[in-house]
Amino acid sequence: MEGDHIEAWSKGGRTTISNCQALCGPCNREKGNRAGFAREIRSKLEVWPSDGNLRTWQQTALELVAGQAEPLLIEACPGAGKTRFAQELAYHLYATGEINRILVAVPTSRLVKQWVDSCNQFNDGSPKLPMSPAGWTPVRPIYDTELGAVFTYQALFANPIAFEALAGEAGYRTLVLLDEVHHVGNSAGWGVAAQSAFFGSAQRLVGLSGTAFRTHDRISFVQYNDDGRAIADFSYGYGRAVTEGVCRPLEFRLLGGVTEFETAPEHSEVVDFEDDLNERGRSYRLRTALDLHHSDGGWMRNAVIEADRVLSELRNSDTDAGGLVVAMDIAHANQIAELLTTITGTRPAIAVSKTQNPDDPSPSIAIDQFDSGSQRWIVAVKMISEGVDIRRLRVLLYATNITAELAFRQIVGRVVRSDNANSPDFGVVVLPADPALRELAERVASELPAGTAALVEVDASPPTPPDIRRPDPSGHFRPVSSSGEYSDSWISQSGTDRRLSYAMNRYLAEERSGLTLVELEQICEADPAVRQQLLDKYSIPE
Repeated sequence: MEGDHIEAWSKGGRTTISNCQALCGPCNREKGNRAGFAREIRSKLEVWPSDGNLRTWQQTALELVAGQAEPLLIEACPGAGKTRFAQELAYHLYATGEINRILVAVPTSRLVKQWVDSCNQFNDGSPKLPMSPAGWTPVRPIYDTELGAVFTYQALFANPIAFEALAGEAGYRTLVLLDEVHHVGNSAGWGVAAQSAFFGSAQRLVGLSGTAFRTHDRISFVQYNDDGRAIADFSYGYGRAVTEGVCRPLEFRLLGGVTEFETAPEHSEVVDFEDDLNERGRSYRLRTALDLHHSDGGWMRNAVIEADRVLSELRNSDTDAGGLVVAMDIAHANQIAELLTTITGTRPAIAVSKTQNPDDPSPSIAIDQFDSGSQRWIVAVKMISEGVDIRRLRVLLYATNITAELAFRQIVGRVVRSDNANSPDFGVVVLPADPALRELAERVASELPAGTAALVEVDASPPTPPDIRRPDPSGHFRPVSSSGEYSDSWISQSGTDRRLSYAMNRYLAEERSGLTLVELEQICEADPAVRQQLLDKYSIPE
């Protein structure tokens, strides 16, 4: 709140108790030096309905939310259309008179721009909702021609009192939308700010997420089950989205290999991805595989070659198909960009805050240029994750050592957005054959109603894990070398049994025919003779 002269000081008003009042910052600035100012709330703004072509889940969720007053959580997988749903909800509540202001919190400034552009431009079928321009802050009023504003959680964290004043301002009934609400943990700064600003001041509060899995710091206002999973009021999963053609299926290609790393001076461990290690050993193995300090590029070089080969195959029919590499950090991203340049002959786009090449554009420009162009590859760390929609992305090289499920699903979600122009339409994820990543890939694939086919049986009673010790108290760790080789694939599509899946992958690994797993599966479905030939030639070992 700010102190204000009722009769402006510039017009002779005195600084006395009787001539002072408290106003929120935006109202104080809008008042200026006018006397007797009272904010006028326009009864109707220039709001236009959508084209009405909602997806089934969006219509169902809209009917659910419209009749509820309590805070709600809507969970819909990446690529399902959460933003369009939220815009439809805002329009419906405004048209019925339940709300007359919208405040939208998002995690990044890029998402602010996406939201504002979508709300203000009536060119994508969504409702037109006049919002404050991108870059708005609470020191600027929400003018009477605007329905609301979009801002980052960081802006909310910096000034929760101003947002509380906006949400609870007299005469306004505010809808608060918390996008990617999994960031709003009860004890996190963003979560505390959201609770302080909006609980008790907002008329309606709706959280949106594609990955509401936060367990170590639970989401504000959300209920959890005994396993620590968030309980959504409405949930739309990946399996249903693929079945209904909203999202494309994914093929996971796991690359194995051998890694060598030091755990003490002159003491090396040589392990592959099939070795059962303790937690420290698993971490060292994965970091070594992704490391690019080897003279020949090691596992990463083989992974880049495989991913680029897959992209080339897809671009035979989908000429602007693109690939994304997610790196561990900025230095790693720059190294991968150099490796891609060496292998493909063309420098990729790179979306990180600091690049080694002075000719690289800023991250936001790099993403925009890649989105609207036909460049093959883009490399990023965190800037192409939740909410960043680049529909032409078809291939993902998962080159980060993050093994948390929430982050994995958000990253994989960059290549699930369907495109009816492709036939068949599917995405490919190339990743290390790390057990933790393998398990996450299986979870995603298994969400489809028909399940998936695992290629290799894992012994139910594995040997005792080697103890990767750290004899050097300094915590010595140094990657030495790594190599990569084709391991297994899972495909998140129905229609194949385990025996056929094993046979198809053996064929692809040995013959290098140029076919993808999806294409070979379709051939087998169309030609039973080919299917039988594969089954006869490649049988699962006893």
